[in-house]
Amino acid sequence: MSSFSPRDHLRAIAIAVVLIVHGYIALPIPSTVNAKQFNNPIAKDELDRWVSILGKRGVVLTPAELQAQVIERAEGITTFRKSSLEPIKPISRITGTGQAWGLFTYPNSFPHTMYIELEIDGAWQPLYTPLDPEHDWNKRLFVFRRIRGVYDDNATNTRQSYENFVDWVSGMALEEHPQATAVRIYYRRGHVTLPGEEKDPETKLVNERIRTREDLQ
Repeated sequence: MSSFSPRDHLRAIAIAVVLIVHGYIALPIPSTVNAKQFNNPIAKDELDRWVSILGKRGVVLTPAELQAQVIERAEGITTFRKSSLEPIKPISRITGTGQAWGLFTYPNSFPHTMYIELEIDGAWQPLYTPLDPEHDWNKRLFVFRRIRGVYDDNATNTRQSYENFVDWVSGMALEEHPQATAVRIYYRRGHVTLPGEEKDPETKLVNERIRTREDLQ
């Protein structure tokens, strides 16, 4: 005889249902996309990669043709997914057990790294450089997931939260370093290539912001 009670079986069924439903919601399936989103360098990189992969398997498409197919099919998948989840929404709302995000569909091959510098005697000097033990000012603060989420989330498309972050960090830096006259915060965007591909050593400076003491008064 089973050592599990009917209550145990019901609990197991309930857990299985929750795992299945939320696993479905979190699936990294395509969402609705438009042509403008393919201007992103990550999207261009992925598009070219899949054109090559499909071509080796006999499916010959140009990047433009594959892009059109992705847009069309993603719209159909998104519509089906949305309609299939409609019956679940009221339950999720009542129980507070919704799944707000899906799993990552692809790695970021164009990562951004934040740098902070001080202007001292007319020259810029590093204050915070990632993975550099000699310039790790407030490292524990910047690696904290909630703080990191603020500046990481502004790497591609900056919003007011980035300007607020720059003001906040610049104020702290200037207060702790009275010899400094300004703070510069920016990202360096690199390109990570796949194994076997030629490395790309070039980086691009983006989203540069400079705050002087006068700016923060």
